[in-house]
Amino acid sequence: MTDNILLASFAGSVILGAGIGIIFKFRGSTGGTDIPVAIMRKKLGFSAVSGYFLVETSIILTITLVFREPNILILAYLNLFISSKICDMVLEGLPYVKGVYIVTDSKYEADIKDKILKQLNRGVTVFKAEGGFTGVPRNVLFCVINRREIEKLKDIIKETDKNSFLIINDVYDVIGTGFRSRLEQ
Repeated sequence: MTDNILLASFAGSVILGAGIGIIFKFRGSTGGTDIPVAIMRKKLGFSAVSGYFLVETSIILTITLVFREPNILILAYLNLFISSKICDMVLEGLPYVKGVYIVTDSKYEADIKDKILKQLNRGVTVFKAEGGFTGVPRNVLFCVINRREIEKLKDIIKETDKNSFLIINDVYDVIGTGFRSRLEQ
């Protein structure tokens, strides 16, 4: 295969993360470290990946102290980081949808809302809000769009109200008109 330990560690991490993700996705168990992780999830409210990270960290530190080899520590954390990210991707998938909050001046609100409805063919929800510093009441627009539509939305905002700001979040699942749920795929 390869004599390059870094390359082997990377490849092993990807395979390990994918395998653990598949097992967790179908509510299976790998044995050993799953038991303390399950206890941490039930009693302390940890996510599976956070619990896995904590348990594996204790193992990595113990092995590093026993063998007194810093390379083990570095490669083990690299493995843990990569396998955790891959496990998350298998469990939750890649975020193909974005949730966008748009804070804009009220005189531009209707124009931005209209452009999102017509140019992106997406719905817009309006939240009542208040400026934390100014105390001025205002509305916040919210829409869920495909990640490929982000640049178009940014263009709409820039050309309409350069002083507005956007908060863009990853959305891992949407159930409703205009999107297919991950459960349906």
